[in-house]
Amino acid sequence: MSDLNIKDFLTCGAFLQIGPDLFKIMVGPFTRHSLGEIGHLNDSTLLYSPNFWDFLDTASGTPQKPVYSSAKSYTFDREEFIYLLSKIEAKRPDITWQVPNETQFRTQFDWSQQNFIEQKLSKTVPIIRQHGEVLFLSENLLWCMQNLLQNKNFGWSYGFFDNSSGMIGHTPEVLAQWTKTDRQLHTVALAGTYTKADEAYEKILHDKKIQNEHQIVIDDIVDKLSALNFKSKAIQGETDVLELRYLLHLMTEFQIEIDSVEQAFEVINILHPTSAMGLYPYDAAKLKEFSQFSLQKERMSFAAPFAIVEKDAVYCVVAIRNMTFAKDKVQVFSGCGVTPESKYELELTESQNKRDSVKKMLGLNLD
Repeated sequence: MSDLNIKDFLTCGAFLQIGPDLFKIMVGPFTRHSLGEIGHLNDSTLLYSPNFWDFLDTASGTPQKPVYSSAKSYTFDREEFIYLLSKIEAKRPDITWQVPNETQFRTQFDWSQQNFIEQKLSKTVPIIRQHGEVLFLSENLLWCMQNLLQNKNFGWSYGFFDNSSGMIGHTPEVLAQWTKTDRQLHTVALAGTYTKADEAYEKILHDKKIQNEHQIVIDDIVDKLSALNFKSKAIQGETDVLELRYLLHLMTEFQIEIDSVEQAFEVINILHPTSAMGLYPYDAAKLKEFSQFSLQKERMSFAAPFAIVEKDAVYCVVAIRNMTFAKDKVQVFSGCGVTPESKYELELTESQNKRDSVKKMLGLNLD
């Protein structure tokens, strides 16, 4: 059996699901590196975890160190991981949830609508946050992790924690997955959300606002991948309905042939943020303006790339559907795609449904 020390892992660790029942695990202490150092660390398992807005600061001259190496790394299947985590008693956290600040969401929504009227943008992604008061300990993190691992629905469970703070979640969105054996890098357009209910599957396929929102994300990814100077062109799949445990989304898969980890990061860097998480059309000045909203400044790694990187593989997801935590509080961010057709109350409800899905996946009490 593995020599993984669960207490050490819960104190300073990271994990990412890389297949239906396969997980990469890292145990700290962590050492931070710049992205340019990856080539010199290619015999190691590395974690790539920037903040969402880091890409705006690349020209500032401030050195960024979003890459982490660790003391140990492991690969476990689901059952082995569950067994190892069962060796310590978990405890459900008793969280007192606060009412989200709708004013912060409203200012982003109104800014978006004004830019639509002026025909400067056609899609944005406002975010909202809900705080929870709690004394969050390692046994509470373990509770959340055990609940996630029992969830075998589509998506990728992940987490990163150090010194009593971090994040944990289960995302449905891949930004870039590639292995040298396969050579095909996979990414997706994931946009348009319905709560699972009677006839929701048919409704999401015929909702004009949802269709428009999804097509914008497709167009954005096509434009960005076409700009890469690769020998092969991207192949686009059919749009289908992705059925999650609590939600439905429209999803379109893409693949493009690449040869190296370096090329995989070219894809990651040009895609982030796709219009599923950012603005469309891509406009650096508008992105900078949008980033200055108070809540946007505080989003940290929410919806940023989150990746395990190895010598011959990159597993990169979008860090959504998560909860961040510190010793005395937790918080859940959610966002929604806004277009000229969007209705404020419907977008608020969608954002709440996404937060509720996170709480349920983590085994937490709802409002």
